Amino acid sequence: MVVVIEGLVVTVVEGGGCSDEEDETQRGVSEEICNRYFKQNFYIFKVKANILLLNIVGQSCKTISGTSTVWRHLKQCSYYDGNKDPTQQHLSFSSTVDSQSQIVNWKFDQEHCRRELACMIIIDELPFSFVEKEGFKRFVNALQPKFHIVSRTTITKDCIEIYNFERKLLKAIFQSSTSRVCLTIDLWTSIQNLRYMCLTTHYVDNDLKLQKKIINFRVLLSPHRGEVITQAVETCLLEWQLEKLGTLMVDNASSNDVAALSLKMKLVKRDGLLLNGDFFHVRCFAHILNLIVRDEIEEAKSSILALRDYVKYVRSSPSRLLSKNVPRRKEFWVRGLCV
Repeated sequence: MVVVIEGLVVTVVEGGGCSDEEDETQRGVSEEICNRYFKQNFYIFKVKANILLLNIVGQSCKTISGTSTVWRHLKQCSYYDGNKDPTQQHLSFSSTVDSQSQIVNWKFDQEHCRRELACMIIIDELPFSFVEKEGFKRFVNALQPKFHIVSRTTITKDCIEIYNFERKLLKAIFQSSTSRVCLTIDLWTSIQNLRYMCLTTHYVDNDLKLQKKIINFRVLLSPHRGEVITQAVETCLLEWQLEKLGTLMVDNASSNDVAALSLKMKLVKRDGLLLNGDFFHVRCFAHILNLIVRDEIEEAKSSILALRDYVKYVRSSPSRLLSKNVPRRKEFWVRGLCV
């Protein structure tokens, strides 16, 4: 008789005919073969065993001992992973940009999955410790048990490798591009009293599409004067080998005016600006508009504060929200809350 376990045929011998030592030897060899099969299929599945007569399966075995039948079956069993081509691809459905599905070839690749995991950390701005959370591990084990989840140290190295790779690509694009690069400087102070500078580039690629890339994000050393900003920007331009520049957009701070003038004088000597840099310094329109709105709000500050107090008075009690008798202007005048 034989036992069929998910396509694997194992011979089962009933009765005597073998000594104890021979029986132990057969059992060890059989267990080794079975373990070899099940280790290849390390995912969780339900074993369904059916005891069938030998003539039903269509196998022939004249001996009453040995594992020749099992070895012969393993060589032709389609369920055994050892007989499958590791490069064999599978059909899968993939979603396109316009939310349409298409059939693509797919095969499991550990390195490709690691790279996509690092890209997810970067795009979604997730912490590196995200890969060590229990919920993420359970989800990955249910999705693809073959994927080996890496540690936070390894995913950090993967993100740095992606940054270095993308930086080389962007530097090659800058060198091969025929358009000029426009710069934008943004400065702000954090709650830790640290002043940061972000340098952004805008350019038109070879496909005539406007691109925006951040090439530098750093902490500025004190004091935050125009000379310090000039030195930081100049160092970044030398690292990226940017020579063909168009404009520099900054806000209306006095330190930015000094930095723009200093950069202009240095770039004109290198013949890196158009029209001797007459249109190099561009003031941020959004910042100018923000200053105008702030001045107008300052003129109506007293009325705005009174209106806020009025809303706070009504919302401070549920009964006032449900009541139709809203306090009149004279009542608020007495309270000092005239609007």
